[in-house]
Amino acid sequence: MTSPSPTVYREHPVFFAGGDGKISGVLTIPTRRPVVCDAAAILLAGGGEVQGGERNRMWVHLARRLAESGIPALRFDYRGVGESEGVVSEWWLDNPFTEDLIGAVRWLQNQGMRRLAMAGTCFGARTILAAAEQIDDLAGVALFTTPLSSARLGEKAATRFADHWTLADYLRRALTLRVLRRALDPRWREAYRRVFAVKTRRLRQSVRVTAERNPVKELRWVSPVYLGPVVRLARRRLPTLMFYGAGEEEYQDLSAAREAGLGRVIEESKGAIEVRTAPGVIHGYTTLDAQRITVETALAWITSCLAPEFLPAAEWAASATESATEQAGRPRESRAGG
Repeated sequence: MTSPSPTVYREHPVFFAGGDGKISGVLTIPTRRPVVCDAAAILLAGGGEVQGGERNRMWVHLARRLAESGIPALRFDYRGVGESEGVVSEWWLDNPFTEDLIGAVRWLQNQGMRRLAMAGTCFGARTILAAAEQIDDLAGVALFTTPLSSARLGEKAATRFADHWTLADYLRRALTLRVLRRALDPRWREAYRRVFAVKTRRLRQSVRVTAERNPVKELRWVSPVYLGPVVRLARRRLPTLMFYGAGEEEYQDLSAAREAGLGRVIEESKGAIEVRTAPGVIHGYTTLDAQRITVETALAWITSCLAPEFLPAAEWAASATESATEQAGRPRESRAGG
């Protein structure tokens, strides 16, 4: 990926109040193309000590491309990362750093940029979901490889076992000779402890969940911290892109959830929620193709939400065609790139 010439944008370090002190960010603004009036994009990276530029500076390239299109863009480091104050005790999908994002929104609004679009990956996408209902004048969101679970960093395998094993499965497996032998190994004991801890948390969570927070009974295995905001986005009919690699576990989870009841939620959005896929796996952004597809998709989506007149005619036509959804309600899963 190549960024535009530095003559078409300027970058300014900014600081604003977050949930645990001052948050450090970078605002990229246009210098040549007419600036989209009172609008801006916010770009959120994934979690796990990833800085606001994302893998291989993906969001840096995207911010500069947006500026080239006339749209200011803000990216920032979460609390305890990079130049931001605070400490990160854990990365937990059910406890995203909503206050950091709200701080960014308020800072932009104080600068006169009230109409906003957002793009985020993984933990960043979950942060957007958690904060969206608190944000007025939100023009659209793009959510990349968004997990549906409530896993903590390092608990992915444990979370999957906890989601799919019943109590009978636990008892049957726990009494096998192989498991009993492994229980003597400290490494395996820690793995079993994690699964048990996640399952216990799931049981407590299922008791607490109310019909308001998780209104689709068939989706009790989906985190209510994910499902509740999606339901509210659908009712709000906010333009929302859900983008996945077709070969990812997260997309398999989404497909299962759609069959179990999430499809009805998506139908309620009347086409506002769109699901698209790219070939293979994009989560982790370990390849240039995954990075390129994500940047290009986010660029087209954000521009279509904030300033469709600034998209080249051919690009806008392709984007509009790709975004079309079936009248029956289930979004057509167009495939980008590849």
